[in-house]
Amino acid sequence: EGLIEGPCSAILTLYACFLTRSPPSLKFLVCMMMSLISTARAADKFNNFGVDRGLSEQVVGSVKQVPDVVLHIIFLATLAFLTRPLDDGSDDDLKSSKNYLMCVVLVAELVFNAAFLSAVSPMPLVFWLLLSTVMIITHPPEFLPALARSRNAHRVSRLCMSAVLGGAAMLVQTAWRHFDGREDRLEFLATTYMPFMIVMA
Repeated sequence: EGLIEGPCSAILTLYACFLTRSPPSLKFLVCMMMSLISTARAADKFNNFGVDRGLSEQVVGSVKQVPDVVLHIIFLATLAFLTRPLDDGSDDDLKSSKNYLMCVVLVAELVFNAAFLSAVSPMPLVFWLLLSTVMIITHPPEFLPALARSRNAHRVSRLCMSAVLGGAAMLVQTAWRHFDGREDRLEFLATTYMPFMIVMA
């Protein structure tokens, strides 16, 4: 539950702040930190499911999950903002509710994770679907030896996919800026949210 509720809350909070063009507020920072801590803790628990650990090991494990969790949440929210279409041609895109590219991205990640798991180890359908979903945010858990050995391969695959998607988002921004005179969202993120992203990363 924490690996679904936490990331969704963090992504939507960050995404909504991007859309309002508001600088990060104290309330926003608190909400983001709570969501990220919750997600990192859930990722660590899932990664070490069934393992008896002390409090210090749990804290260290949660901290180790933070880089992957934070970077991917920021990446997904930023990708959604950069590729969100403007229905009426204005800079205020809060009225626009369609972002088909993000739907495609999330489905593609789900399908990739399912194929990745199928290639690594056979497993029951329910567990296969659960892992495919939570691996959108985290990596294969370590409590299963076959999946533990595949964590680095999954991490590299995600980096490659993120590089391709990031490049596509920048191309979309360039096209909108040069051909339609749209707002430069990359510049907005760089000037308003870059310090926050650096701290979070």
